[in-house]
Amino acid sequence: MIIGFLTANSALQPEIETLSMVEDTQIVGSVEELTPKQKLFGLIIDEDQTSTAELITLRQRFPKLRVLVLAESDESLLRLKKFATAQQMDVISQRVSNEEILFTLKSLWFSVNHSEYKNVISISGTHPQVGVTQTALSLGKELRALNNSVCVLGFNFYHAGEMPKQSTDYSFDVIYPSLENRLIEKEKIKEVMYEVDKLYYMIGNRNYHRKHAYEMEPIKLLIDYAKDQFDYVLIDIGAQYDTAGALAGLEYSDTHLLVGTQQMVSSQHFNRWKELILRDLGYKDEDFLLVVNKYDASRTLSSKQLAEDLGVPLYNQIPLVADAMDSEMLYGFIHDSLDKPYLKVMTDIARGLTDETYQGDKPTTKKKRSFLLF
Repeated sequence: MIIGFLTANSALQPEIETLSMVEDTQIVGSVEELTPKQKLFGLIIDEDQTSTAELITLRQRFPKLRVLVLAESDESLLRLKKFATAQQMDVISQRVSNEEILFTLKSLWFSVNHSEYKNVISISGTHPQVGVTQTALSLGKELRALNNSVCVLGFNFYHAGEMPKQSTDYSFDVIYPSLENRLIEKEKIKEVMYEVDKLYYMIGNRNYHRKHAYEMEPIKLLIDYAKDQFDYVLIDIGAQYDTAGALAGLEYSDTHLLVGTQQMVSSQHFNRWKELILRDLGYKDEDFLLVVNKYDASRTLSSKQLAEDLGVPLYNQIPLVADAMDSEMLYGFIHDSLDKPYLKVMTDIARGLTDETYQGDKPTTKKKRSFLLF
């Protein structure tokens, strides 16, 4: 690993060179001078050596580059934190010791993510009908295209998420008794899922009368089975947070994508759930990453304003697809509309999630392009 330095902290470089995983270090003259030939793994940069605009361009040019920004003051540290999260970068105060900087780098850049649920990603909505299911299915298709085995679990107990023109005898409510009594084996879990183009999908709850009757333990068992059988498990938990499916989906996943739209109801609805349930359970705003669906630049409510209203870092914007409803009716997947701007964003999100969940622990037999998400 090669680390680049654009900082006045001259004592930091020799200390980082002592790390066994660092092969070489380089002094960088400016952000604009960086080239792929340098093969940098990471860049440590002083805040006063760059601008947020330059950092955005840097992320676009080098999607996989780790970046640590050394903030000048406590005020700028607070200001840069949300920006850094949205741009998949890290930030720390210049005032901390070099030992603390090394500790941060060891934790964020060089350690393997040992979490038991590192390959499980929950996808929830700010309010109903925001597009959570189609976002999960599209991401599933993109992760599958990156040579991963993927399943989507329907844990929205208010909506089964059935696909038009597709039918299956199995759904969550049908297999729940087998999970509850441990009558289904892990190896058989694929047999109760709908499969299309090697993407596996478990239809959600069709029995709405029982939406509050399900318990956490059988749901956890299903997640455990799935995470051991697939490279990635995407959990569609909908936009109602008062069921065991939603709560288990959040608790037994490491990454939480929050899908919203440029409507006031997005912040009104989700902020109400935060007050009623999520904060009491220990969830913080920064535990979620906002994905703005059906993005339209002409809308009065911008993505930035929505992120501020929610208090959640903005992760990406999925553009509005004009014929989305027709594509869903014809194919079952908006993804299959082949809308180029839509597919590009979905690919970017999938690549980012790939690097976030494995963080250096990816199988060497698979070639994946991704960008880091911290």
